[in-house]
Amino acid sequence: MKKKRPSDPWTQTIKRGFASLFVCVFVLVLPFLFIKQWRADLGLLETNKATPLPAFIQRPADTDQPTKIFEEPLISITFDDGWETDYSVAAPLLMKDGIRSTHYIVTGLLGDPAYMSLDQVKALKGSGQQVACHTVTHPDLTKIDATQLNNELEGCRKFFLQEDLGDTKDFAAPYGHTNQAATAAINHFFRSARNTDGDLSNDVTDADVNLPSNFNVHNVIGVTVRSTTTIAELQQAVQYATEHKAWLVLTYHQAEEEGSKFSLSSRSLKKQLDYLSSTSIRIVTVGKVMDDLERSN
Repeated sequence: MKKKRPSDPWTQTIKRGFASLFVCVFVLVLPFLFIKQWRADLGLLETNKATPLPAFIQRPADTDQPTKIFEEPLISITFDDGWETDYSVAAPLLMKDGIRSTHYIVTGLLGDPAYMSLDQVKALKGSGQQVACHTVTHPDLTKIDATQLNNELEGCRKFFLQEDLGDTKDFAAPYGHTNQAATAAINHFFRSARNTDGDLSNDVTDADVNLPSNFNVHNVIGVTVRSTTTIAELQQAVQYATEHKAWLVLTYHQAEEEGSKFSLSSRSLKKQLDYLSSTSIRIVTVGKVMDDLERSN
């Protein structure tokens, strides 16, 4: 009978190491994962906290008087999706610069670490910023059926009512994508819809601002601010709005040091908001313009 050769000491050590690692996974890691899932199911995981925001500093250019769209230039600053940096980075800058903005929220993402918590959204609204709808799950509205479309729109609006955020009437479509069916459904549930058709990278034209000749409450022209957008481009847009008594609507996303082409670093965002606040144009929420239009009509 042939004798077994004794195992190499290093081989035995490696085997013991793998065995120990295997035991650790079962004893330490798996219970942690089960507990985490159990806490998530019960809604016990920590969410982003609504830390106090700075006091709002009123701009000299802004008043509580009704806006006179197309009789005066106007600027609206909007944020899409409901990123957590809307609260932790953008909101303090907005408050210090005296800017009231509009935040289009994806309600189904609230509580995700990258997005605002419900408490943060409520605190944002309580500080004087507007919150509005951006669907429940952020789908391309041109690629879903009629039932899903209604669920995305009605579900978002119902969420606002159920969570005491008010009856939001303003909307922005994910990716700026709509078609005939989506537009009809949006018009049924909301009084206004903002697009992302404007572009400041090739000079400013009538296509980048809202004027009497192109204005449609269900297709408000918005300009997406990108990481490449410069102060000079914003200055050109503001000058154009001033000269034509137009409504300039700017759309921001994340405020991150390293992000997508739609992200701005906190430093870049501060510079842009500081510049916009320094202008003599009134800066108002989309909701303010819509409310004043409803009253005037």
